[in-house]
Amino acid sequence: NSLWTLEPASSDSWAWKTILKLRPLALQFCNTVIGNDVTTRFWFDVWSPFGQLINYIGAGGPRALRVRKEAMVADVISGSSWSLPHPPMCPLCAALPETRDHLFISCPYTGDIWTQVFARCNPPSRMFVDWNELLSWIRTATSKRKVLLRKLASQAVIFHVWKQRNNLIHNA
Repeated sequence: NSLWTLEPASSDSWAWKTILKLRPLALQFCNTVIGNDVTTRFWFDVWSPFGQLINYIGAGGPRALRVRKEAMVADVISGSSWSLPHPPMCPLCAALPETRDHLFISCPYTGDIWTQVFARCNPPSRMFVDWNELLSWIRTATSKRKVLLRKLASQAVIFHVWKQRNNLIHNA
């Protein structure tokens, strides 16, 4: 354990408990020199201008950023770039790996949106199973107006799904 994460025990002396209570004051004067990043703890050491990231972001930070509480700075930053882990599962349904076809065609979340679109447009005889079928549906409309309507509807669905995906990943 670190001085910054220790919880006082009931058997600790009054002096030690007082020292632990003064940690926030002491923290203002601490800075960690990162060096090679392998000994600097991402959440609990003071390595960023925001102080301890666990206090700045909050207790939900490790889950929201998908960075273990025990992570070192080297686990999360590579050179001058972030290397945050990106989970392979679809953020909308968390049931299957995120692929283009799953995200925009077969995800249950997206399926509900397509159902609403098809209630207002001429629906295909069966739901698309992949990206190429979606493109074929757009192109095979019987008039220029229907092609335009299908393009607009598809773009709106794709935009909405992508925006929701990014919202879940970056703002959850």
